[in-house]
Amino acid sequence: MQFAMVSFDRYLGILNSFLKEGWRPLKFFSSPSQNEFDDNRFFVAEAARLGIEVQLDRITASDLFELKDQGCDALVVAGYKWKIPDPKEILKYAINFHPSPLPIGRGPYPLPRAILENFTYWGVSCHRINNSFDAGDILCAKNFALSSDECHESLTLKVELNSNWLAAHVAQNVDFLWRNAQRQNEGSYWAGPSIEERIINFDHSAENILRRIRSFGSLGTFAIFGESWFIVKRAIGWQEHHLCVPGQIINFNQGKLTVASVKVV
Repeated sequence: MQFAMVSFDRYLGILNSFLKEGWRPLKFFSSPSQNEFDDNRFFVAEAARLGIEVQLDRITASDLFELKDQGCDALVVAGYKWKIPDPKEILKYAINFHPSPLPIGRGPYPLPRAILENFTYWGVSCHRINNSFDAGDILCAKNFALSSDECHESLTLKVELNSNWLAAHVAQNVDFLWRNAQRQNEGSYWAGPSIEERIINFDHSAENILRRIRSFGSLGTFAIFGESWFIVKRAIGWQEHHLCVPGQIINFNQGKLTVASVKVV
């Protein structure tokens, strides 16, 4: 099976799953990296190792027809910020791996919100590509439990491991899964994380603040004191009675801040 891959670094495991199952890559697509969400240095390096061309310009219908002429059977997508032209009449298979239990959490990066909204489970899905973002018929999916103290890094790892399994399953059974794909029900679209969502509000409880910090993890949240912004990647906290003003710095030592949250009386 010959395929083209559209992806970024965080989905390298999906690529490797297809390679292990004997699929042969023809071309890679990505886009210029702009932030921590779409880094592609390792993906591009893997293309060079395999001797595969990488296109960073937006995919067009002409690119899909060119792939067809080269004998491409499938377009495999895992993370892409641009809408892909409808491949229905061009390629035999066109699939996307999405890091949510579709139809919940359509959109570019739903992981932080899964933690923010206290989901008790999450999942990964593989679906057909159509004219709508993340709304095509589902070939297969895999759900898993979330813990009460889930963080961005643990959820990212769970998504990666389950996506790798799902990719191997698809690679082994693509024709059967394609023919038996299930239509999605009404779902939800989640826009990408905004700067405002990543700002800590010390008028909230310690529990809510810690959940927000865990939801973004190494991506960072922001604590604002006057005109100074601090990037917060990890924090500990607790609830106790105090008479401090929310947002008041009550201790500073060796670069570590202790800040009061909502007042408890």
